[in-house]
Amino acid sequence: MIAQGAEAKVYYREGDMSVVKERASIYSTTQKALDAIVLHNYLFPETAMYVIGFTRDNEGLLRIILTQPYVRCLRLATKEEIDALVLWPTELHGISPMAGLEPATHGVTSEVSLIYGTCL
Repeated sequence: MIAQGAEAKVYYREGDMSVVKERASIYSTTQKALDAIVLHNYLFPETAMYVIGFTRDNEGLLRIILTQPYVRCLRLATKEEIDALVLWPTELHGISPMAGLEPATHGVTSEVSLIYGTCL
């Protein structure tokens, strides 16, 4: 395991092109958890997640097992950098948050969208 947070345990084997995540569901239903993955993949195709299975942890909670491209970064992004880059267009241009939603970028370059993974 190379990382663990509130949402996932992350596993990586040196030389692999992807990580395996054991992701906890913070959603009220399995469908909502899967919908969140679909939305992530739509918005951030560079770091798309692929569900490979399901399990339960020691407390009986559902865990989604998925793979995701491994992104090597120079440093972790700060909370301030992440907050500045995940503003909805409303906050930038007075546009409705869901109107004209485009994949990946919200108007920023695909390089910047990798910051979603807290990596710079």
